[in-house]
Amino acid sequence: MKIGTNAGHTLTGLGIGLGIELKDIPSQYSDIVEVMGLDKFIEICEFSGGQNIYIPTVKTLENTIRNKEILNSYRDGYSIKELSKKYNLTTSSIRHIVKNSL
Repeated sequence: MKIGTNAGHTLTGLGIGLGIELKDIPSQYSDIVEVMGLDKFIEICEFSGGQNIYIPTVKTLENTIRNKEILNSYRDGYSIKELSKKYNLTTSSIRHIVKNSL
């Protein structure tokens, strides 16, 4: 079963035929395997094995959404001061968000 490619390497189906089991996964990855399941973990290994992958925090994802809302509100005419009060951030922080988003 072909599931995709990455940099010219063919992914061949989640370690099928290799007999990879949960007991074969190094203990430092057991929490990740528990959350995503063995098949998805093996898929990630085949797709990005050996690479460092940054996984953002939920707070980072939330801040990205918040910052888009701030930029949209700014474009809609809200002032820096109004946005500062609405989002409980300093005016300097709002200016930084707007400046880096334009």
